[in-house]
Parts: sequence; structure tokens; C-alpha cells
Amino acid sequence: MSTLAEQLNAELGELVSDPQPVILQLTKLQAWIVFMHLQLALRHPENTGPLSGVARQIALTLQELLATTPTLQRVAAMGWMEDLPDEIFHAVQ
Repeated sequence: MSTLAEQLNAELGELVSDPQPVILQLTKLQAWIVFMHLQLALRHPENTGPLSGVARQIALTLQELLATTPTLQRVAAMGWMEDLPDEIFHAVQ
């Protein structure tokens, strides 16, 4: 009997070999929220595994697509900081 880790690795290998892309349709606001949560996860000090590089590249792609105004660019850049200013959390209503 294989372990959960072995089963996971086998099934992730199947995902890698499947050329069919996943197409996800989001509003720009939903994509921004996903972007912000990726930034939050990537700021965690123990999130240093090999998959964090993939998540970072996805986040940077979202940042490029979404941060199209000076304010959004500023907030997106701030999202990579360890000590994100509290004003950002209270700005969205």
C-alpha cells in the first residue's frame, strides 16, 4: 500500500502530463482578491518550497494584468512587504 505522499506525487505527475489547460473565468475584482491572497501566502516565512516559485510567478502575472493604475500598482507593490500597512486591510469595503 502506498503512502498518501506517494499517491499525491503520482497524481500530480498525471496533472503535469495532461496538456489540457484549466481555464478559470473571474471578474477583475475576484482575480485581485486571489492575487492578494497569493501575496499573503508567499509572505509566510515557511513558504519556501519549490511550489512557492510557481505561485509567485502566477501572482506576478496577475499583478501585471491587474495593477493598471498608479494606486493599484502602489498597493500591489506594498503587498509584497512583510509589514503591510493596516490601512490596506481597512480600505476595501
